[in-house]
Amino acid sequence: MCADCAFVVYYSINGKLLTSLAVEERLVALALADDGRLLLTGGLAKTVSCYALSHSGIALVHRTAPADSSIRTLSVAVSDGAHYALAGLASGYVMVCALDVAKWSPRGI
Repeated sequence: MCADCAFVVYYSINGKLLTSLAVEERLVALALADDGRLLLTGGLAKTVSCYALSHSGIALVHRTAPADSSIRTLSVAVSDGAHYALAGLASGYVMVCALDVAKWSPRGI
């Protein structure tokens, strides 16, 4: 077991455990899209990971290249099918990631 690992656990609205996922980094920031279909994580590995959430489980759909410093804050903006992630870095910079959800699913997310 990794000492710096985190677990993302996904439950139904009724409290039934749907699935869980071990993430091999120390997470500092989490953000959930308003529609509940995307989960973003960021931390000491200096990357933003985007997971698609569905009744069948959690799937990693995108991971950014490492930034110049660790991720401290995350925000998701969703409008008319466009998804953007804003990540605040420990260096003081803000990283903006355009998330192309149409390429991950024929129906989009």
